[in-house]
Amino acid sequence: MFKQIKLYCFSLLFIGFFTQAAITLDGPTQALKARINNINSFKAEFVQKVYDSQNVEIQASEGTTTLLQPNRFIWHTLTPDENVLQSDGETIWFYDPLIEQVTAIWLKDALLNNPILLLLQVEDNIWQSYSVAQLSADSFNITVKDPDSLVESIVIDFKAKSAIVTQLKIADRQGQNSLYTFKNVVLGTPFSNEDFVFTLPENTDLDDQRTSIKID
Repeated sequence: MFKQIKLYCFSLLFIGFFTQAAITLDGPTQALKARINNINSFKAEFVQKVYDSQNVEIQASEGTTTLLQPNRFIWHTLTPDENVLQSDGETIWFYDPLIEQVTAIWLKDALLNNPILLLLQVEDNIWQSYSVAQLSADSFNITVKDPDSLVESIVIDFKAKSAIVTQLKIADRQGQNSLYTFKNVVLGTPFSNEDFVFTLPENTDLDDQRTSIKID
């Protein structure tokens, strides 16, 4: 769908018939979930490097990201090509200035297409789709259970005894690896929902892929 940036699809299983039942999470998952719950808001610069199966760097990009739980974020890639992936809590917007086009999809209808979204989704039923191993006090390996997912595993590293995310390392099933390094991380910035409202730029085409009827 989004052709200009590398997006990773997290296939999440929402348990429809058992949402009222108690869900028991194991120790590592509880520990990771507790870290994520302490993020609330997040602001940082990022560097992304993509490596092929021979560990040769094939792509690099830089940008900024801001996040507000629940479900609001701006992922702004600045180089080598500018683009913006943004959620206002209901719609995901992808803006490509080069072709002057914006694509819109419902957040609830979308597969989660960016690793930063793992920091937004903290419901117990979502974590049933992952196996979590705690590699150290501040590092967690997340294996995706769905064999059809493009992502095989994700490692999240935190600053010691903190909710500050320092790195995301993502391995896909084609042998590629992506490393996201965050710097100048700030937690607790007093963002408001209005900060994540997307405004369609002038002279830009809208590819609106949202269904005509919104389903809650």
